[in-house]
Amino acid sequence: MLSVANVFVPKFDEEKHRYTTESGLRLPSVTQILHPISLSLYEGVDPETLRLKAELGSAVHSCIEYLIEDDLDESSIDMSWQPYIDAWKYWRSVYQPNFLHTELRLGCELFCGTVDCICEIAGDFYVIDWKTTDKLMKTVGPQTAAYELLARDYAKSQSMLHRAALQLKPNGQFVFERFSDVNDYAIFEHLLIVNQWMHK
Repeated sequence: MLSVANVFVPKFDEEKHRYTTESGLRLPSVTQILHPISLSLYEGVDPETLRLKAELGSAVHSCIEYLIEDDLDESSIDMSWQPYIDAWKYWRSVYQPNFLHTELRLGCELFCGTVDCICEIAGDFYVIDWKTTDKLMKTVGPQTAAYELLARDYAKSQSMLHRAALQLKPNGQFVFERFSDVNDYAIFEHLLIVNQWMHK
């Protein structure tokens, strides 16, 4: 199974969505490594629809950050975002997480990524990715596997963290799905090898 070591906090160019080391070496992101699968899954979807969905996801992510910091100006929320925010609040009330890290950018010598959330729920430690997509895509398993590898080394944990995705729905409900298939790590590793081969 793929393993990582010496995890660090990389530099990040927000505009170009580019991760680099302190010395300026560019590293691929988890999203970029998963791109061949994502491209296939979203084939035929209108680009404008994808753009609007991405904007929604970014806005909701930002609101969640403010909510966790107890600093969200509720009057600033766009009406279209509100159901997703309500769904997140509902999840928080049900699971009562203890947040340890949010929007944590991590990297190793092979790849980088931003972990939406590391938290403790009922004594168990989780890596969680927030989602506002209509359904949870097949990429989520390998994606959370990559984040778990980074988070585990960063936390110096001797055991694997639980992996999950929180899908926020436009009706104010949520799906909290856990991922436990160890094949997710192998799939990510294979895609990483392909990415390395492509960029040689």
